[in-house]
Amino acid sequence: MEPELTLHLLVHFLDLLLQACQQWLEAAWHHLVHVNPLPLRLAALGAVEEPRRRPSTGVPRRIWRLDTSSDWWDCIVLERWEDQQWTQNFRMRRDTFLELCEWLAPALRRRDTRMRPAIPLQKQVAIALWKLSTPDSYRSVGNQFGVGRSTVGAVLMQVVKAINRVLLRRVVRLADPDAVIRGFGALGFPNCGGAIDGTHIPIRASEHQASWYINRKGSSLNHSP
Repeated sequence: MEPELTLHLLVHFLDLLLQACQQWLEAAWHHLVHVNPLPLRLAALGAVEEPRRRPSTGVPRRIWRLDTSSDWWDCIVLERWEDQQWTQNFRMRRDTFLELCEWLAPALRRRDTRMRPAIPLQKQVAIALWKLSTPDSYRSVGNQFGVGRSTVGAVLMQVVKAINRVLLRRVVRLADPDAVIRGFGALGFPNCGGAIDGTHIPIRASEHQASWYINRKGSSLNHSP
């Protein structure tokens, strides 16, 4: 094939290809503009229009946190209660409670987050003590302190674990077992390392030795058949 004919065919092929690309671009532009417009259109000054907002469905969103109040704890217990009220409800005086909070502070102190403030240290300890010293349910304790019932369960476990980890070896310990055993031996109880309160067990006692079976509170342990 001569070079002039080859060049002519190549030019004709490129012309057909250019026409096909032009037609495809025109069809695509028509589809974008008239059939499926773009969500964002360029303004005259180069600004971008805001996308269209979806219409509201009218369904209110559920709140994820209920409003509660801790005025009873903050304004009444901490500010007005006397030691007698502390002992009746928390089984300890106010000074003992504050000292307990100082001991547990390294294990229980929390930081505030962006979602919500942390529960104060004293309030955590008070929630746990109130639950341990009363037969109240988690719901009742939560309403009392202005927290959720699940929060009461979590705080209770955290405080109990902190007490076991921090205070168990510090408070519950036997200094000198040999000295304790010698002390009980001098009282007539050999090989005794300790005693826990007293237990009233009714038994059948001899009539001529009834005075031997009277406990420390003055109650007779004699149990008639």
